[in-house]
Amino acid sequence: MDRLGNAKFDSDDVPGALASFEESLTIARELADTVKDNIDVQTDLVVSLYKLAKVSAGEQKEAAIGEGLKLLARLDADGKLTEDQKGWGDSFRSLRNGSQ
Repeated sequence: MDRLGNAKFDSDDVPGALASFEESLTIARELADTVKDNIDVQTDLVVSLYKLAKVSAGEQKEAAIGEGLKLLARLDADGKLTEDQKGWGDSFRSLRNGSQ
């Protein structure tokens, strides 16, 4: 679904991208709830939240940003993030500030 969402976003089909990213997020959440100790699954959830935030607006956008930042903070506190992943919070904050 992420690839489909990316393709739709790249072709300026924002409503289509939003629908694909929402579906992808549902799947990512289910996996993250099932496999809580798998860092790849958890970071995939962060990526899904970011993609949704990038194409959504208003409360939905803010909720995705907030959830993504909260998850990143937890993963960082647990020592699970790579140096690159530690910078992902800046990308979420840029979305919040409208600079992305």
